[in-house]
Amino acid sequence: MLNAVAINLTKAIVAGPMKGADQNSPSTSLLAQSSRLTPLFKIGNFEFPQSVVLGIIIIIGLAWWLKKTTAGYELRATGANSTAAEFAGINTRRTMMNAMVVSGAIAGLAGVLQVTQFEGRFYDGFSPGYGFDALGVALLAGGSPLGIFISALFFGILNKGGSSLSILGIDRGITTVILSMVILIFAAVRYSKKKVEG
Repeated sequence: MLNAVAINLTKAIVAGPMKGADQNSPSTSLLAQSSRLTPLFKIGNFEFPQSVVLGIIIIIGLAWWLKKTTAGYELRATGANSTAAEFAGINTRRTMMNAMVVSGAIAGLAGVLQVTQFEGRFYDGFSPGYGFDALGVALLAGGSPLGIFISALFFGILNKGGSSLSILGIDRGITTVILSMVILIFAAVRYSKKKVEG
């Protein structure tokens, strides 16, 4: 619910105190080459970014945290049924607040990696909607850390494929249609399983 607040706040910052002296539009100055993350290796036009490795490490860490810690259990219980979790003695409000803080921190880290590895500067509107893509990734993952990696890879492949299709004259909106259909199918299958189990 605070998306608009955060967006307008960053707009004000990048247009004011953080605006680069050499920039005409709301943008920071270009990062020095020494401050930018370089790919781990490069083969032809293919680059393997450091951010992918960090993302995999975070996924593994979250998987361990969810399965092996009390806080992870409380989060899973709250997500599955907050009323039952509250009756079991879990402080669901605190758990949800902690989940929002941690997920916001991870999203912020993702933004930092995007800027330092790919963009080279922070500017207004550098994200074409990664946050909303993340909702689809999470929905397809279904609460599974491994599923997050697979669904994120799927989203990335479709996004890159859409760019390639536009070069061939095919509307890249077809990828949005495919993603929407996949999400609807997965949601329907998951709902039907829960209904049978219930």
